[in-house]
Order: sequence, then C-alpha cells, then structure tokens
Amino acid sequence: MLTPSTSRTPAHIVAKKTPMKLHAKIWAVVRQLLEPLHCEGCNITTDSYFTSLGLARDLLKAKKATLVGTIVTIRTNQVQLPEEFAAPAGRELYSSLVGFNETGDSSLVSYKCKKYKVVVILSTMHISDITFG
Repeated sequence: MLTPSTSRTPAHIVAKKTPMKLHAKIWAVVRQLLEPLHCEGCNITTDSYFTSLGLARDLLKAKKATLVGTIVTIRTNQVQLPEEFAAPAGRELYSSLVGFNETGDSSLVSYKCKKYKVVVILSTMHISDITFG
C-alpha cells in the first residue's frame, strides 16, 4: 500500500564533496518522512539515491521497518558492496548472485541484465538462514 504524503520537509539535499554529510541529510529526510506514519513492521522501497546499508540497519533497529532498494554500482565509494557483485565482467548474461551478511540482517542480489550492466538490490526484508555446501 502506498501512502500519500503532503508533508514538507525543511531539509535540503545538496551534493557536497564529503559523502558523510550527504548520507546524514538523506537519513534525516527519510526518517522525517516516516515520522508521521506508524510504520512499525512495514517495508520501505527506495531508489538508488536513498539506498545504503547504514540506512537499512538504522530503519530496522529504530522503526522495525524493512528496506528494499537498488544500489548504484558505478559509484566507487560503495564500501559495503563486494567487488564480485558490482563487476559485470566474467559473468553470464541474465545470471544472479545472492549473498547474505554475517549478522543475518540483510541480503544482496546482483543481476546481470545487459552485457555491461549489473543491477544490485539490497534488502533487509528477504533474509535467510540457508547454508550451502
């Protein structure tokens, strides 16, 4: 269910040279947009501009809300993204990689949709205790 919102936020997102300031502003905007909603147990879907592992963990801890969103693979400052998930070289077309982190609170899916393009999705909603081997 999509909830329309008429609230206005006084926070302005301005791309500065320091990415930490930008991430703090993005987190503030997302948290402020969710404040009037009682979203405990709901899922938030974001685009690549708002998706980060830190925000996903923050929402899961503070609001008990899950997050699903795409991650831009062309950014070089995505430290939470393993190299195998971002690089399209050496992978078959239409192939997927799935990964879960050690804490078990998030998962990554990397899908090669075109010859030189990979789409990566971060989710705190789709987690698993499956072990392969």
